[in-house]
Amino acid sequence: MTTIACDRTRMVSDSKVTMEARSEDRIYHASKLVLKNGDILGAAGTNDLIEKFITWYGSRKKKPSFPKGADFEALVLTKDGRIISYDEDLSKDVVTDPYYAVGSGGNACMGALRMGATLEQAVEIACGIDPNSGLPIQVMTLTSCMRL
Repeated sequence: MTTIACDRTRMVSDSKVTMEARSEDRIYHASKLVLKNGDILGAAGTNDLIEKFITWYGSRKKKPSFPKGADFEALVLTKDGRIISYDEDLSKDVVTDPYYAVGSGGNACMGALRMGATLEQAVEIACGIDPNSGLPIQVMTLTSCMRL
């Protein structure tokens, strides 16, 4: 899946993507962070569900339906510094903690954050533990987004 973490000003992710092919898995690296309407979005799961989420987010359209038990999580860092978590039902939870992480490496990342690691260090640590996350990391900050 992936590892995505954020605090009130930054979002950090791994960049490893595993695509199931007919004979073997293919691995490549891609950006997992998207700027939309001034908010930073990061999502973990299958590409088709991630694309549906990105298209839906911030629109006035009806929520897309995901298959029961879909492998999907998303984090949104809003332009005003709120952290919002979404699950496979696209249920919205506002996170009141100062940071949060999702994806297959989310628990390893949260453990590192609780021990005092920076977001970048925590995602790097998760990449060393979770086989579905990989370097290099990617960083997006609200201040850099405002300059775009």
